[in-house]
Parts: sequence; structure tokens; C-alpha cells
Amino acid sequence: VYEGDQFVREGNCDAAQAHYKTAYKINKKNGVAAMKAAKCLWQLSYSTEAIEWLNKAIKADAKLIEAYTTLADYYTQRFNFMAAATILAKAKSISPQSFEVYRGYALVEYRRRNYQGAIGFANRALSFYESDIKTLIILSRAHLKNNNYNEAYSAAARAINIDPNDREAQVVFAEAKTGAEGIESG
Repeated sequence: VYEGDQFVREGNCDAAQAHYKTAYKINKKNGVAAMKAAKCLWQLSYSTEAIEWLNKAIKADAKLIEAYTTLADYYTQRFNFMAAATILAKAKSISPQSFEVYRGYALVEYRRRNYQGAIGFANRALSFYESDIKTLIILSRAHLKNNNYNEAYSAAARAINIDPNDREAQVVFAEAKTGAEGIESG
């Protein structure tokens, strides 16, 4: 797994996924290796195989919430919102107080274009972990879609206060600032 992580940092997902798969074959209980293999496969555009490996990760470690939320993310990118909701419901039954699960629901609703639902789930996720940058970005983007520029600006500002180097947070901050204060300011 460590060698696979090194290849990911170098941008070589092809070699990394091979190392992760080998680590999983050596230890079938290593859900993290299967999940990382799936993420690399997804980046390499092997979406069906990536979903198979995420299912292996869930079977190997049923408490690995990140595997559930990643699988839900991939399903939403394929516009399979029912499958995403089903997998998140399983994750919620395992960890009902997980901010990651609620962030997953927020992402599903955002991609379904139910922005009010996304805002509700994002706020719920933030009630468990208020410093989650990914949730703040989803919240800001949902507010932008609803033309709530001040709320979007507030959420984006919180995200960049937590990590000023996060590119996605900076982009959404600029978009929100443009909506709230005008093009020149953005």
C-alpha cells in the first residue's frame, strides 16, 4: 500500500493500482487497499472495475465509511442516484453519526439538482464536523445555485480559512465573491 501511495503522489495510477491490488490479494481483509485500487481505476476511466473494487473494499471492511461514500459518489457521476442513496443508507446504518455519510447525501442531492436538500444535508454534516472543507464546498455551491450569494460566500470563506491552499475552495470562493460583490471583486 505504501508503494502504491508513492506512485499516486508521482501521478502514476497505473502502477499504483497494481500495487494496491497485490496488497489486497495478500490480505483479503485490507479494505483500504481495495478502495485505493478502485480510486486509481476510476482515474484511469475503468469505472465498472472501480465499482467492483469498492464493493470488495466494503466486503473486506464493512466499517470503512469512505468506501461507501466513494461508491455513492461514483454512482452519482453515472446518474444512478437510487444506487447511491441505497449505499449511503447502508453506511448510515453502520455509522449513523458520520459526517461523511451526510456529506455523501448532500453530494447526491446536489447532483440531482435538489439544492435545498443538498443544503440541508450539508448543514447536518457540518453539525457533526464543522471543519470539513468538502462539505463547505458543496454547501457553497448549492447556495450559489439558489442565488444565495452571501450564504455561498460565507461557506466558501470558512473553507479557505481552514485551508487556504485548497484549489476547489478558492474557486468556489471566487464564484461566491463574484455573485455577492460583483465581477471586479471576484
